[in-house]
Amino acid sequence: MLALLGLQGPCRFQITQSGQALEIVNCNGVQFQGIVERSGRINAETHFSDPSPICGVSFTAQFSVDAWLLPSTATYSFPIRWTGDCPLPDCTLIIESQWGR
Repeated sequence: MLALLGLQGPCRFQITQSGQALEIVNCNGVQFQGIVERSGRINAETHFSDPSPICGVSFTAQFSVDAWLLPSTATYSFPIRWTGDCPLPDCTLIIESQWGR
C-alpha cells in the first residue's frame, strides 16, 4: 500500500494553502486534498483503485496531523477493500509517523 502512494522512507511534503483548503503533494507526486482546521489540525485524503479482476484493491488514504504543535505525530489510515476473486478480507491499516519542520 505504501509503495502505491509513494510513502516509503523519508519523504518531504509540499503543502499549498488557500483559505482552509489544502493541496498536499508528497515527494513522489501523490496528491492529497484536505483542510486545515482552526486548531491547526490538517486532515486530508486521496483515493486509489486497482480494479484487477483477479485480485483488485481500492482504498482511501486518510491523513491527519496537528501542524500547530511540531514535532507532531501524523496518523495515516487506509481502509482497504479487496475486489475480484481475491481471498483477502477487507481491513484497515493504521500508520503513525513523526512530523517536523
